[in-house]
Amino acid sequence: MPNLSSSGERIALYTALTSLSAISIDTVLPALRSIETDLGSGTYFSPPHIVSLFVVGMIFGELLFGPVADRLGRRKAMLIGLGIFIVGTLLGAIASSLEEVVLARIIQGIGASGPKIACRATIRDQFAGDQMARVMSLIFGLMVVIPMFGPAVGQFLMSFWNWRAIFVMYAVAAIALGAWAALRQPETLPPNQEVDSHPRTVLVNIGKIIKNGRVMSMTVAIGLIFGAELVYLSTAADLFFEVYGIEKLFPVYFAGLALGIGIACFINGMLVERFGMESITRIALSLFSLFSLLLLAASVFYDGAPPLWMYFSILLVAFFCLGLLFGNMGALAMASLGNIAGLGSSIVSSGSGVVAVAYALVIGMLRQSPLTALAIALAIAGVASLLLVEFALRADAQPLSPANRKCLAC
Repeated sequence: MPNLSSSGERIALYTALTSLSAISIDTVLPALRSIETDLGSGTYFSPPHIVSLFVVGMIFGELLFGPVADRLGRRKAMLIGLGIFIVGTLLGAIASSLEEVVLARIIQGIGASGPKIACRATIRDQFAGDQMARVMSLIFGLMVVIPMFGPAVGQFLMSFWNWRAIFVMYAVAAIALGAWAALRQPETLPPNQEVDSHPRTVLVNIGKIIKNGRVMSMTVAIGLIFGAELVYLSTAADLFFEVYGIEKLFPVYFAGLALGIGIACFINGMLVERFGMESITRIALSLFSLFSLLLLAASVFYDGAPPLWMYFSILLVAFFCLGLLFGNMGALAMASLGNIAGLGSSIVSSGSGVVAVAYALVIGMLRQSPLTALAIALAIAGVASLLLVEFALRADAQPLSPANRKCLAC
């Protein structure tokens, strides 16, 4: 089997595999009403569950595929995940009720987590330090840009057939990615370094990861940052409409802010090996916190409705700082995981996801205007993450050694 011939091909493959989950969410958004019209309302589920339970499937799958990637290898985890994703996709394409679509989406979510977790572990196997941060930044940058076109692609496919065309596209994409990975991606887990997958051993390794101050501090920090972003995503449309009366041009403003994140990811990829991921993370978090506090001050001063130019400009700078953080924080969290990078990646990903959802729910309980609540979410996440990252960078950076049954019997 030929190896990937260049770093460009590796990054392209890892980006495509990792983006599968985001594309699976964004592309189906225009179809939610059509699915309900075609199949009728469900007894226990509604169209939004098509998205939310896909995410639940992903969180479960992330916990499942971590040990798989460490035991069977990264490449096999990718291919198994894609196989499960294809099964869910085919079930969705032939579904005759809303409940069947939701079940198919849960299976899809479980499958999509396989290549996501395996790719992160693969990157950890091949790159280290600032070079790993550069690669992850480039991948995150592409991941931000690619899903921006998801709703348009979904709408385009529906114009030729109906919502089932989107599931056909999922299947074709997964088969193509599976063939690409099978033909070109070598196994990166070193020979004879597979991690024991016995339940007791897995639990011991999970304990090692959870007790590692560096990994868990970064996990919580990543969760808070993503939680603040979730607050923005859940309130953005209402915020622009209620505060500024913007409805038709909302996608333009939304894309502009997303593009700022993507550009920052690419810039970070060019700078990180020169200045170091730790320095860039500290500076970006400091600026993110500063501009989040500035947005909060503006919101309070203008009674929750600062001028549009001021709101957009401050948020654009804050989101640009987010783009500098994504690859670096992920690399810092992965740096100490050693040969249990698969399990560690699943813990970091699912753990930060739980923190993000919990944080977004707490912020949602605040009785504030949408803009003020968003500013509070950004400011608290920024300051708290800065403290957590500073603690993480002072903690032990030695790679974790995986446990095995022989050691446990000693």
